[in-house]
Amino acid sequence: MPKKVIKRDLLLPIGLGISLCLLLVIVFPYVERYFTVRKSIQTVNMSPNIFSSFNKDSLIEVNVKGLSESFVIKKKEGNWFVDATPVDMETFFLSLSGFKQTDLLSRNPKNHMELGVSKSIGTLVTLKTVGDSISFIVGNPSAVDDSFYFRLENSNDVYIAKGDLRSVIATLKK
Repeated sequence: MPKKVIKRDLLLPIGLGISLCLLLVIVFPYVERYFTVRKSIQTVNMSPNIFSSFNKDSLIEVNVKGLSESFVIKKKEGNWFVDATPVDMETFFLSLSGFKQTDLLSRNPKNHMELGVSKSIGTLVTLKTVGDSISFIVGNPSAVDDSFYFRLENSNDVYIAKGDLRSVIATLKK
């Protein structure tokens, strides 16, 4: 019985095919995470709007500290101002009341940079009333429409939030 000999012409395509398969096996996990929606690690059983006590009537000050600028919006005699410039806050209060905290995405502080909620790259927002305040960091938009990542300043828990609060904060001073 004669031995089967692989022709030299087939060695190159077979070698390239095997190399391509190995490359896909190595690269696929890294590529996949950019094209899939992250699954949350748990559903949150808390009030969907943690800002419900911070509203148009109770707030006296909003501090925004981002990468490019920082400003303070203060309430004076029922109107809102940055320094002496009036600011329309109606859209902000509508967004704040429509804010919905959905899923806990991560508890690992190593994920803060990737999600945009680290203090060095996120937008820190502090809401102040006469006797209370809350600070949170607004991060990157999430893969889900009209949502973004956020966390409370003194917590490592990163949540997905629904609503347009992220985009409204970005236009507050303009």
